[in-house]
Amino acid sequence: MADVSTDDVERNAEQAEDPLVRDYLVRLADAGRILPADRRAEVLADVREHLRHAVATEELPGSSREVAVRTALDRLGPPEEIVRAEAEQSGMPDRPRGIGGMQRYGDPIAVVLLLFGGFLLGVGWLVGLALLWMSDSWRVREKLMGTLVWPFGYAGVALIGPAVAFTEACTSTGTAVGSSETTCTGGLPYPDWVGVLMSIVVLAAPVVMAALLWRRRAALLAERGLV
Repeated sequence: MADVSTDDVERNAEQAEDPLVRDYLVRLADAGRILPADRRAEVLADVREHLRHAVATEELPGSSREVAVRTALDRLGPPEEIVRAEAEQSGMPDRPRGIGGMQRYGDPIAVVLLLFGGFLLGVGWLVGLALLWMSDSWRVREKLMGTLVWPFGYAGVALIGPAVAFTEACTSTGTAVGSSETTCTGGLPYPDWVGVLMSIVVLAAPVVMAALLWRRRAALLAERGLV
């Protein structure tokens, strides 16, 4: 049976009516990474079907659907307990023995290279990009963020920064008949403060991107009990 990723669960669960169910299935998919791929897929399918039936049973005429969903989720228990029980039944440890080499070394290297690897003739940034997409610490939307903000990291910023900060310079000169003549040269036609604001955004964006990636990785490791 094919592996079911967290992103697959999110896409499938988006069709569900209730966001509480969607969030529960995503958490279950994350926690279930310690299970074999085929068993993980079966657990997700079983829980999804169970929730569908349980909510339909709990939702009485005139009652709130949210109450029915919360009741069904409370009776089912935390996703981590479901995975732990399944792991024990299968004779597996209920959590990984430790951080794998990719998460221990590859993830930090990826973040650093996304920021500064562009200065290594661009090759470093491409290596960081490959490590980003190979890791299972991040979801597709986070990998897209790491790819697009900004291409080649601060090497890219060094190229586009002057372009957005360089504003148009205008000077006025008097003429023989007493009028003035304004001459504008270079740059882009917007005020200086706009250029300063754009420069701040361009400089801060890679740091914000790296911080979000690192926060997501830390949250995932904490959820798996590895920190």
